[in-house]
Amino acid sequence: MKRPVFTAAFFFFHLALFAQKQLELRLDFEVQEVKIEEAVRKLDQTSGIRFAFSSDIFPTDRRISLSMQNASIKSILTQILKNTDVQYKLVGNQIVLYFKPRPPAKYTISGYIMDAVSGEKLISANVYEADSRRGASSNIYGFYSLTLEEGIREIRFSYLGYETILKKLNVDANTKINISLKPALTLSEVVVTARPRSGNTSVISTYDIVPERYETLPTLGGEVDVIRLAHLLPGVQTGADGVGGIHIRGGNADQNLVLLDGVPVYNPAHMAGIFSVFNSKAIKSARLIKGSFPARYGGRLSSILDVRTKEGNKKEYRKEFNIGLTSAKLSIEGPLKKDTSSFFLSARRSFLDLFVRPVSERIKEDRGETGFSTYNFYDLNAKFNISAGSRDELFASFYRGGDQFRNETGAAFQNASGTFSFRQSDSQDLEWGNTVASLRWNHIFGSKLFSNASINYTRYQFESRDFFSYQDTLRTDSSSLREFNIGKFNSLIEDIGARIDFDFIPSPNHYWRFGAELTRHFFRPGVAALNDAIALSFPDVAFIFSSLDSIDNPSITNLEGAVYLEDEWQITPRLHANIGLRASLWQADEKTYYNL
Repeated sequence: MKRPVFTAAFFFFHLALFAQKQLELRLDFEVQEVKIEEAVRKLDQTSGIRFAFSSDIFPTDRRISLSMQNASIKSILTQILKNTDVQYKLVGNQIVLYFKPRPPAKYTISGYIMDAVSGEKLISANVYEADSRRGASSNIYGFYSLTLEEGIREIRFSYLGYETILKKLNVDANTKINISLKPALTLSEVVVTARPRSGNTSVISTYDIVPERYETLPTLGGEVDVIRLAHLLPGVQTGADGVGGIHIRGGNADQNLVLLDGVPVYNPAHMAGIFSVFNSKAIKSARLIKGSFPARYGGRLSSILDVRTKEGNKKEYRKEFNIGLTSAKLSIEGPLKKDTSSFFLSARRSFLDLFVRPVSERIKEDRGETGFSTYNFYDLNAKFNISAGSRDELFASFYRGGDQFRNETGAAFQNASGTFSFRQSDSQDLEWGNTVASLRWNHIFGSKLFSNASINYTRYQFESRDFFSYQDTLRTDSSSLREFNIGKFNSLIEDIGARIDFDFIPSPNHYWRFGAELTRHFFRPGVAALNDAIALSFPDVAFIFSSLDSIDNPSITNLEGAVYLEDEWQITPRLHANIGLRASLWQADEKTYYNL
């Protein structure tokens, strides 16, 4: 009963094998300026192999010429169907031709999104194409890349507080388009909605802090402060009595990675944490990441605060002066060469010393003492950028800020008879602050690959000086006692590093980031020096006792490095994933430690 089935299968197998061998037969074939259908029919007649097809699968406006000698039927058919969407397959003892359209070609639109008035790059601006429901966001340097299928596409460029631009493009090649958005001066209908997610961005536990949005919130001394604004976010706590930095889900303040233009800042606070070192007039954007750290960050446990400063107006010169209850700010920006290079300079200084000094003098005077107490802080920001062609931009940024505290106290006494008197003076000087500098080079390799290379420097220094002087005199026996104490304490953290980062956008569903960094850490935990001198003088005799104690802790140099790979993957329109791997290295005391 099973034999006829076996016989039929065996027959069709040999039939297909025979047809396959027929394709390898060789012959001479020639046509001149004929339609593709006519060429196929001629091959049908000369080869002896049956071709099955429908006439409407061939393009009617194309003619071909072909001359081949001693060529296989397979190679001749391949040349006839070249540059068409017609394919073939072997079915039994015949060749079936069918139409299979090629997937549409894809091209990439890329470039920078900028402020039309100042030329500043806009971070996290949205690029969206409605028909394909594809979108992207500009990165922290304002660069975007969006891959779309060829054809006429209407692309939407938008950013909060700016007018939206709709651009209709014929997507038929990789194209670089720089977009300038104008600030929106008027409001039309206001619709309150949830903020949509455009592009490939996984924003788990991530908050963008824009100082301009919080100008109307009540602030201490009228000072808009990024770190104080972070205290309003869920999961963020302050230290004791509302000062002491930010504490994320139980972490200490020193477990936060605070970056200024990509460079770590070790002490981001003024006045014991009441104010931060970030001048709100110099900030372009700030992002707080409380959990699920991307692989491109490392070195801390608690959170990441990434602050980016303004680059300067490339169109026109601008000046701005602000004065509040606690400080004054001055900002100057403008083009070095219009549309090509710019600068931004900003300074902030507190004038708390104008209030503290007279009040402290009055308090000490009421106590029968002389002297005063004073405190102030300052910040200086500078940034320069130069466009070196359409693919390269160079940046140089600098920050210097610090706190200064001084306290002086003096007292004097003399009895009524004038036989005994003493004089005492005491002073303390405290200075601490940060210095941050970086050189950065942005380069566009193509429509899908962007790089940022930088050399960074950061330093935090604390210095304390104490001076004490005491002298008394007893006129009855002409004796006197003098004592001097001088103490000094110094602490230093200094880093020099290099870093390179790449952004690669192979498709709308993937956003790859990869790079490497190397940092040399220099620590000086503390250097203290103490000088004591005591002089006793009597008639005809003088005794001098002096001592010099010095504690010089040796400096420590360590090396830290890391490489990382990260992919923001849009699995579905409602499901995103950030997958990353980071390998770190730490070298100390001639030992090397690795972590993956």
